[in-house]
Amino acid sequence: MTTPAFLTGGYSPPGVYVQETATTQVTSTGIPPTDVAIVGPGVGYQNFTEQLTLTEDDQSLSQQGIDLTSVVVVRNDTGATLTVSADYTLTKGSGTGQAYDTTIARVQGGALSGDTLVTISYQYTDPNYYTPRTLDNFSDIKAIFGEPLATTAPTPGGTDFVAIPSPLSLAALIALNNGAGELVLCATTPPDPALSDPAQISAAKRQALADAYAKIATNYAAAIVVPVTDGLQDSDTSAAGTDLRTAMETASADGYYRIGILGFDPAVDTAPDQIISAGSFSDPRVVLAYASPSGMAYFNGAANQTLNLGHQYLAAAYAGLLSSLPVQQGLTKQIVRGFSGLGATSPTTSLKNRYASAGVAVTEIDRLGNTVVRHGVTTMGPSNLTQGEISLIRQGDYLLQLMQVGTDQAGLIGTPITADTADSIKAVVSGLLENAVIQGAILGYSGLAVTQASVNPSVMQVVFAYQPSWPINYISIVFSIDTTTGLTSQSTGVTSGSTTS
Repeated sequence: MTTPAFLTGGYSPPGVYVQETATTQVTSTGIPPTDVAIVGPGVGYQNFTEQLTLTEDDQSLSQQGIDLTSVVVVRNDTGATLTVSADYTLTKGSGTGQAYDTTIARVQGGALSGDTLVTISYQYTDPNYYTPRTLDNFSDIKAIFGEPLATTAPTPGGTDFVAIPSPLSLAALIALNNGAGELVLCATTPPDPALSDPAQISAAKRQALADAYAKIATNYAAAIVVPVTDGLQDSDTSAAGTDLRTAMETASADGYYRIGILGFDPAVDTAPDQIISAGSFSDPRVVLAYASPSGMAYFNGAANQTLNLGHQYLAAAYAGLLSSLPVQQGLTKQIVRGFSGLGATSPTTSLKNRYASAGVAVTEIDRLGNTVVRHGVTTMGPSNLTQGEISLIRQGDYLLQLMQVGTDQAGLIGTPITADTADSIKAVVSGLLENAVIQGAILGYSGLAVTQASVNPSVMQVVFAYQPSWPINYISIVFSIDTTTGLTSQSTGVTSGSTTS
């Protein structure tokens, strides 16, 4: 509609005149989900079965990276298992890493008299096994990374029993059980089999975790990162915390806002507060999970045994909880699910206070028997009011992403600056802030202003202050005995020769 004449000095008949102004309103829908990213060792292979007719000509098997020692070939007509070299040959092709093919052929003049239909089963590790995958179904997770727990009971005196075949799958299961929806999973490369020194193996596992952080560095959805630190010795714990801090800070500085949660095996003797101080990873983006010197108790129903799990699995539970909660809700007093309790021993109250004050997020059993997070602090410690609470860090990250995504979607960048530009930007930002208030991510905001920079006129500067949703950590109740009593009265009267009171 054109501008009414009375606004420009002309005449218009009395009435109501409505105009549309060209302002921009944006509802941000592009903030990535809060996915839990877990990095750690998987079982290292997948299983596959296929059928083919075994001939004297070389035929390629379907998968790459086949472990030749795992191949089992069975005749379909008799069910007999064939013998390598006597009945068939396997040839490994060229390639680097797991990118190699395998061919199979019937032995000429061997035990088989002719072409034979066979079923071939084997284990393989494809070239993409150690790259990140986004999954939300545990059946798929188990098919790729292996069974999380042993499915049979250990043989008395046996040495080959592995209680946790796939630490990555177990951490994923615990995260899902605590509310995680979608997971970003990255299997770490195993140490060189030639290594025999435990210290060298531990160092190799720590380096593999650091390498995995780089693989998920540019994934916007990976908002909470958990390293599965199975097998790390005391000598590598502080460095592992430093690696995680560096990865979280670097990614966040690049616009991929995230926090890391870690824990260590019960075999680690160093106290958790000393691990933080030795590694100097007091950081608002790092959380150290801890419960007891013997870790967490976990019942494996398939093997009918109770395991003592390390705090890395408690960290996975923390991550699952956080991903399911709104950003303004921290971990304090949240119930941790999936465990049957703490390990055999529990730290004293004074020791838990010492750990928490140093920045350790301690889990304990409350008076109702629930396994709860005592205080959801970052490794900055509770004395730092703005950086010691997980919820405050997540609120800030949410607001950062909201501003970045929302203003970018408004389509303002690249347009010419006019007299209306500041108002348009202010309308966009205020709309985003109001949305954050409605969601409860922040309580309010003030001082919103948009100005054009004097040094570089192509810069429009937006400033405001926001009020976060502070967590209630303490309620102080004071009560006393009221010594004031009611009046006591007594009266005596005489009636018919008797006395009453």
